[in-house]
Amino acid sequence: MLIILLGWLYVIAMIAITAPSVWLGIAIFLLGGIGPALLILYIAGSRARRARTLRRDDAD
Repeated sequence: MLIILLGWLYVIAMIAITAPSVWLGIAIFLLGGIGPALLILYIAGSRARRARTLRRDDAD
């Protein structure tokens, strides 16, 4: 899944480079690349966080 996210960020970076202004390019990269990537990583990590919490509760 990490390779897909890296590919997505690469594509969005190439789109951001062609933006007419620097500020629009930064906005495109942040809102179209980093934002969705962080959301996907957060959702994908929820299973691991849940398992860690259950292990911690079982240890107590």
